[in-house]
Amino acid sequence: MVLAKQVKANPVILAQHISEKIKKIFNQRSDINSFIDGIEVKGAFINLWLSDKYYENILLEIFKNKEKFGQNSDFGGKRVNIEFVSANPTGPLTIAHARQAAIGDALARILKFNGYDVTTEYYLNDCGRQINMLGKSLEIRYRNFCGKEDSLPEDGYVGEYVMDIAKEIKEKKGEMFLEEKEKTSNFFRK
Repeated sequence: MVLAKQVKANPVILAQHISEKIKKIFNQRSDINSFIDGIEVKGAFINLWLSDKYYENILLEIFKNKEKFGQNSDFGGKRVNIEFVSANPTGPLTIAHARQAAIGDALARILKFNGYDVTTEYYLNDCGRQINMLGKSLEIRYRNFCGKEDSLPEDGYVGEYVMDIAKEIKEKKGEMFLEEKEKTSNFFRK
């Protein structure tokens, strides 16, 4: 519990103290008391159980407001820029990239729904020099699979995924890229 550290208190004792205060407030306010089924302290955690009446009221509110449920127009026109994903164009995408994209998109939609003027940016790292180096690394690894003794440049890509792609190109295209240097470089860069 972050608060316990700030007030220099035992987290379990602090949780018990907070839960007692919450119970007292609930007992004094009949308008919210019917929405709580129980409160319990487990270690440093406070568990609240919401009542069936609470859920019934929420469902009625959803039915009444339909597509506008949960909307808050207090933020009308405030500008927000959300930058997410930040994928590296020279490496494989991961499940984390997919999660970041889903969260970023969901957050942007929620903010728009609540009146924000939202701009989203998909951040993509340097595509020029890095893509050229990836292409060169792929080409060299391809040539290695074709029996050539070429070496990677000092800042070449050494990842297993580069080997896997180069091997697949060799399997599908054979040795057709050992000649015609200009066409070859363009192929590996794309």
